[in-house]
Amino acid sequence: MKIIFITLISILAITVITFTSNAQVGSCCPYINGIEVIPSSPTSTDNIQIVTSIATPNMGQFISKSFSVSQDTVYIETCHFGGFLTVVTTFFDTLDIGMLPAGTYQIAFTANISDSDTECSPYNSNTFGSSFLVTQSTNSLENHELDDLKIVPNPASGEFGFSVKNTSSI
Repeated sequence: MKIIFITLISILAITVITFTSNAQVGSCCPYINGIEVIPSSPTSTDNIQIVTSIATPNMGQFISKSFSVSQDTVYIETCHFGGFLTVVTTFFDTLDIGMLPAGTYQIAFTANISDSDTECSPYNSNTFGSSFLVTQSTNSLENHELDDLKIVPNPASGEFGFSVKNTSSI
């Protein structure tokens, strides 16, 4: 009887240990819902923005964000406090990347969960990759100075028009 009891306790202990160690395997959080490039088909004269969507499994909070552009890659990193209350919380953030030269760009996005609510001390993270194309702008007015463009009549109180100096080059 003692042998069966000890064997049963050993099996339960192994099961609990196995369950506990498996709970730490893998990266669950934060959940990256995706990213969106605005405008969806940017040109070299567009102000490009990237919108990120991250969900934390607990009611956390936003801590920090950073981004950099190196050659053809936009690196984005965010950090969120993991929280204590079990409520999925979604965070949206818009990063103003600015204008980029024509070409294909990669996005390397890392979202971190922190165990501190005041500074980023990551204990878990997820990554997401994507790419987008910036085309060369075909706007024929882009090389003209604003002095070449006039509103007629000025001042206007209703209808108005535009006058462009030296229109032969447009």
